Amino acid sequence: MTREITAADRRKGLNISIWDGVFATIHGTLVGGMFVTGYVNTLGATNIHFALLTALPSLALVIQIFIAYWLQSLSSRKPLSVITAGVSRFSWFLMLFLPFLFIKSKALTIFFILYILAALTGAMAGNPWTSWMSDLVPKQLRGRYFSRRNMICTIVGAVIVIPAGYFIDYRKPIGEYISRFLPAFDCLTREETFMFIGFGVLSIVGVLAAVLSTIYLIRQPEPPFTTPENPRKPLMLLQYIKITLADKKFKTFIILICIWNVINSLASPFWMPYLMNNIKWDYSAIGYYTFVNNSSRILGLLIWGKLIDRYGCKPIIMVAIFFGSFHPLYWIVSDSNFSLMIYLDGISSGFMWSGMEIALFKMLLGYAPQNHKEMYYAVYTIVTSLVAALPQFLIGYIADLIPPGFVFLSLDFVKWIFWFTAIGRFIFLIPFAKMISEPESKPVLYFIDNIMGRVKGWFGFSGTP
Repeated sequence: MTREITAADRRKGLNISIWDGVFATIHGTLVGGMFVTGYVNTLGATNIHFALLTALPSLALVIQIFIAYWLQSLSSRKPLSVITAGVSRFSWFLMLFLPFLFIKSKALTIFFILYILAALTGAMAGNPWTSWMSDLVPKQLRGRYFSRRNMICTIVGAVIVIPAGYFIDYRKPIGEYISRFLPAFDCLTREETFMFIGFGVLSIVGVLAAVLSTIYLIRQPEPPFTTPENPRKPLMLLQYIKITLADKKFKTFIILICIWNVINSLASPFWMPYLMNNIKWDYSAIGYYTFVNNSSRILGLLIWGKLIDRYGCKPIIMVAIFFGSFHPLYWIVSDSNFSLMIYLDGISSGFMWSGMEIALFKMLLGYAPQNHKEMYYAVYTIVTSLVAALPQFLIGYIADLIPPGFVFLSLDFVKWIFWFTAIGRFIFLIPFAKMISEPESKPVLYFIDNIMGRVKGWFGFSGTP
């Protein structure tokens, strides 16, 4: 049993968690997103590979149900969280050597084996970390604290993504210099060699950031870990699952998030490849888009935390979904000659999803009772992630079967998926409004009217002050 922590230790822990998040963000930015998509794209990835890239992290979260059960027999969450997070982050170091050791098809296969390892160990770290943070952050400060933490991490991501994008676009000088010390690679062209050298340099910097993140995680204090009585009782795992699913409010919440995940998962494998292969953006252009998106997220994080604590989670989520329904339409009207609307999507989606993510996370923390929170987190994560992952595999497989150049009513296959996403998001507002009950939240119309009144007041118009 960990010792009770003092108020000073708690403040220290909250500050340490921010630094952990900062370096974890550097790592995630340099080995993920457009860079890992470009990495597998250069290895010859097809639609099913892009689907695997987005779906495997969700599918790996199935392991959290076993981690949640295992936690019931542990006295501390910290060792498990630190070790698994470290393995997940450091496994990326191995991936940077693959293109230089194997032909591209074999390197792609081995990459996904290592990617599964990184996804599984990352998923193992998630449940104990969430439980750890729920005890560390006072309930009344959760909205504001996670807004602040997310905002700082988003600023870091926004700052590094543009120079990292330029580094890949202008990789030739560094590639030529480093290649002098490397043997010739028959399986790679000269340009591919420079590309993978660029990805490798970013991966090394990312892994070094992961080392610092892990050091901070080790230093973060852990409050006492409360576990249920008789944690080793036979069939306890099944009993915990029954407990969570017998909670009607929690069950309704899971069902709705599953529906939401299905709506969005069909398009998720295509966003980044669409920018690279259809819009024809280079890495620096995608970096600017990411910067715009992250800057908008920062603005949202400055605002949403206080609004969530004041008005509740439900109205913020509904407003975010409403505006998010229009985002896929911006992509449908864009092509290599006209891509301005995608920047509009970057602004709107960054602002709206930042609020929705915090609101959903706070809502989840509110549903989970103290003595069973780890199992609640695990059941929620597993069910919703499985429902998100399976359609991604299916759509990736179907997309590879579609003949090249397929067009129906002037739209290709991917744009039809974007249309479905837009319509599905808008329709989702109806069941969410009816089925989610949050007594402490304000009605969405009250929230909108109050905010509009404040905006009018700022600009000197008459209205609610």
